[in-house]
Amino acid sequence: MVEDNRLPSTFSFSYPDHLISTTNIPFSSYDFVSLDSLNRLPPEDISFLELKGCLHVPNRPILDVLLRRYFLHVHPCLPVLDEAEIWRMYDGNYSQNRSPQKLSLLVLQAIFFASSVFVPLKTLTDMGFRDARSARTALYHRTKLLFNLDAETDILSRGQGAILLTFQTTASDLFSGTHWLSVAIQLAKSAEADISDYELGDKNPETLAKKRLWWCIILRDRIHSLALRRPIQLRPDQAHITCEYLHETDMEDEIEHSKVYSADEKRQLVHIFRLQCQLAVTITDLITIVYSPLWSTHPEYISAKNAINTQNEIDQMKYSLQKWAEVAAKTLETSSTSASAIMFTKLTYMYYDSARLAVYHYEALIWETQYGYHYPSSIQPIKAEIEEVMLNMNQNVEELITQGLACYLPISAIAHAALPLVLSALDSELSSTRLQLVARQRRLHFYKQIMRVLQSRYEAADKVCSFVDDIISYSKLKLDLNSTWMVTGSGVDNKSLHNFNRNSDIASRLRERYQVPGRRMKTICEFFFRQPRSYLRLALLLDHALSRGQYPRQDDIERLWKRLRLSDTPQVSDMPVGTILPDKSSSSLSTNQTESVTTQAPRPMNSVLELERVPQNSDWLSLRPLDIEFSETGCISPSNIMTNDLLQSQTSLDNCTSDFPPIVSNIWDDVHI
Repeated sequence: MVEDNRLPSTFSFSYPDHLISTTNIPFSSYDFVSLDSLNRLPPEDISFLELKGCLHVPNRPILDVLLRRYFLHVHPCLPVLDEAEIWRMYDGNYSQNRSPQKLSLLVLQAIFFASSVFVPLKTLTDMGFRDARSARTALYHRTKLLFNLDAETDILSRGQGAILLTFQTTASDLFSGTHWLSVAIQLAKSAEADISDYELGDKNPETLAKKRLWWCIILRDRIHSLALRRPIQLRPDQAHITCEYLHETDMEDEIEHSKVYSADEKRQLVHIFRLQCQLAVTITDLITIVYSPLWSTHPEYISAKNAINTQNEIDQMKYSLQKWAEVAAKTLETSSTSASAIMFTKLTYMYYDSARLAVYHYEALIWETQYGYHYPSSIQPIKAEIEEVMLNMNQNVEELITQGLACYLPISAIAHAALPLVLSALDSELSSTRLQLVARQRRLHFYKQIMRVLQSRYEAADKVCSFVDDIISYSKLKLDLNSTWMVTGSGVDNKSLHNFNRNSDIASRLRERYQVPGRRMKTICEFFFRQPRSYLRLALLLDHALSRGQYPRQDDIERLWKRLRLSDTPQVSDMPVGTILPDKSSSSLSTNQTESVTTQAPRPMNSVLELERVPQNSDWLSLRPLDIEFSETGCISPSNIMTNDLLQSQTSLDNCTSDFPPIVSNIWDDVHI
């Protein structure tokens, strides 16, 4: 917090016409807001800040909404500020033995930026913005200008503002957050927030503020690196993670005086944040090790002795994650079913499952590059672990959508949802029966909805979705995924394929007739088991794209495969797989055919993300939901299932700028597919 230092008395405001409104007032109208170095800035800098709207804030009703949404949706996962103290400043509610404090305008603008995606559209339009994206961009630049022009020089306030700006990521620059994290680290060290002798129960406000800042930095560093597959910035020897975690005692004041949560809810959220910090410590070595192949720090050849050491490291990472999960399960057993607790719990497990998946992929990479196709017994346990992770992820995503909680996810969820989206889409491609396809496309629909919600708020989601598009196209063109699940036999023309979509009984009978037992892959995990090299290529393509901020060119891909020893060699299951071969001249089954369906141009993944296409018919190769009916058997129509999903998800989208919704029963409890 900073001392009161407001506008120079000789300076008068002259707002541009587009900023003159009852919703925009000079920040000096609020006694609790200050900017300590404004009176030392050159007049031209002050005029520029004024022109860009940096020196004005919304009126009290809008400010109420912004602060409330910040403490509801941002603060629980990044409690860098003391909520109780902020409300005291805001209300001017200080006892006689406490001197009034001031909140830096830099920090306040950062609060506006971080909370803007959770604010109702009506509020944003009242502020002069078109939508959440434009509001977020404008508010980011206002905060950045205050920072870059040194309008605020208090180190702690600058550090608090910088850590909030780590939420900034755009389609053109996925690493803006990385820059601000580096800035926050340096400022925190300058403020001596990295000291390791914090004592539990220390009530000194400045000490607690530094402790909050340091743990928020550690958490953001690990989660950010896990999401973007990048090296951590704060090494273990620099992080002083031996210091005490943020404890319930440290946050006792805001637990009792929160304006947006009850004391019980607040206490639960503090426990969840503590679990996230513990997870951040747990995955520190994991991030350094498993993403080393992406950054040329992974040796091309591992000797037998080093292979044993590497496997020991992997086992230790697995053990550490397992111990964290045991602690988390005990902690969360006592949590209530409040919407806020559920959402932040699901978010925490999203981070945990991402870490597990990274470890299993790294272990498979070690086995694949060292032993080739001679290790089926070793890869089987990895397959089982990946299946478990995917099951957990699917359940969490489904609940986030059906309970209307997806719209409260932070920007980090974009990268964490990307790989499950790819795997779910390809799993749908591998479906062997109609009912299986419908069930998997329903699951895929939930991932599509997660990404659609995030796209409506975060520009960076556009970039990640383009990566997904490219990887799906690569899987069809290079890996020939379609041929791994199609039936063996003669050709069927497109008209027949369409008829098969409309008649599940015929399609099922034809599959049974022409399937080759033991050769067709039915799930993405079976694809991993039989073609681990091809599977790992898909995962590594996404890892590479996220870590570099752009999809690799073909020569980059080939260099990556060569460096990681993932060039084409025999795999666990190098056996022929059946294909449907279309006969252009006839719809009957024939043995004379030369063109495989897999030679057709792949459908772009953007069709997966376009909800307008949900009720349409499509050919068998499409990832879109299929319009098939089972009215004769009394089962619900899959097209109706997808429509119900759409309506439920759209309702969640429409309501997601309100406070957390009440939890409702799962709408799929009575649906049996």
